[in-house]
Amino acid sequence: MFLLDESEQLELARLRHAWDPRMAAGVPPHVTLVYPEETNDERLLLERGASLASASSPFALTLGLSAIT
Repeated sequence: MFLLDESEQLELARLRHAWDPRMAAGVPPHVTLVYPEETNDERLLLERGASLASASSPFALTLGLSAIT
Protein backbone atom coordinates (compact mmCIF):
# COMPACT_ATOMS: atom_id res chain seq x y z
CA MET A 1 0.00 0.00 0.00
CA PHE A 2 1.17 3.50 -0.64
CA LEU A 3 -0.37 6.73 0.51
CA LEU A 4 -0.35 10.10 -1.15
CA ASP A 5 -0.31 13.36 0.73
CA GLU A 6 -3.18 15.78 0.14
CA SER A 7 -1.43 17.85 -2.53
CA GLU A 8 -0.49 14.68 -4.45
CA GLN A 9 -4.07 13.42 -4.22
CA LEU A 10 -5.39 16.69 -5.62
CA GLU A 11 -2.87 16.68 -8.47
CA LEU A 12 -3.67 13.07 -9.32
CA ALA A 13 -7.39 13.84 -9.32
CA ARG A 14 -6.81 16.84 -11.61
CA LEU A 15 -4.77 14.76 -14.06
CA ARG A 16 -7.24 11.88 -14.07
CA HIS A 17 -10.17 14.23 -14.76
CA ALA A 18 -8.23 15.89 -17.59
CA TRP A 19 -7.20 12.56 -19.13
CA ASP A 20 -10.43 10.53 -18.75
CA PRO A 21 -13.19 12.43 -16.95
CA ARG A 22 -15.74 9.62 -17.27
CA MET A 23 -13.47 7.02 -15.68
CA ALA A 24 -12.20 9.46 -13.05
CA ALA A 25 -15.77 10.26 -12.01
CA GLY A 26 -16.75 6.63 -11.57
CA VAL A 27 -13.63 4.75 -10.47
CA PRO A 28 -11.31 5.78 -7.64
CA PRO A 29 -7.53 5.79 -8.21
CA HIS A 30 -6.21 2.25 -8.17
CA VAL A 31 -3.59 -0.13 -9.52
CA THR A 32 -4.89 -3.00 -11.66
CA LEU A 33 -3.05 -6.28 -11.21
CA VAL A 34 -5.46 -8.50 -13.17
CA TYR A 35 -8.10 -7.61 -15.73
CA PRO A 36 -11.53 -9.26 -15.30
CA GLU A 37 -11.38 -10.97 -18.68
CA GLU A 38 -8.24 -12.90 -17.69
CA THR A 39 -10.39 -15.49 -15.93
CA ASN A 40 -13.96 -15.89 -14.81
CA ASP A 41 -12.96 -18.43 -12.16
CA GLU A 42 -12.54 -16.46 -8.94
CA ARG A 43 -11.07 -19.41 -7.03
CA LEU A 44 -8.42 -19.96 -9.71
CA LEU A 45 -7.58 -16.25 -9.74
CA LEU A 46 -7.12 -16.21 -5.95
CA GLU A 47 -5.00 -19.37 -6.05
CA ARG A 48 -2.76 -17.93 -8.77
CA GLY A 49 -2.44 -14.66 -6.87
CA ALA A 50 -1.51 -16.42 -3.64
CA SER A 51 1.02 -18.61 -5.43
CA LEU A 52 2.67 -15.67 -7.17
CA ALA A 53 2.67 -13.55 -4.02
CA SER A 54 4.38 -16.28 -2.01
CA ALA A 55 7.03 -16.72 -4.71
CA SER A 56 7.70 -12.99 -5.16
CA SER A 57 9.43 -10.31 -3.19
CA PRO A 58 7.76 -7.02 -2.37
CA PHE A 59 8.13 -4.49 -5.15
CA ALA A 60 8.20 -0.73 -5.27
CA LEU A 61 5.67 1.36 -7.12
CA THR A 62 6.60 4.86 -8.16
CA LEU A 63 3.96 7.41 -8.98
CA GLY A 64 5.15 9.56 -11.84
CA LEU A 65 3.78 11.85 -14.49
CA SER A 66 3.88 11.49 -18.23
CA ALA A 67 2.74 13.90 -20.87
CA ILE A 68 -1.02 14.10 -21.09
CA THR A 69 -2.35 15.88 -24.13
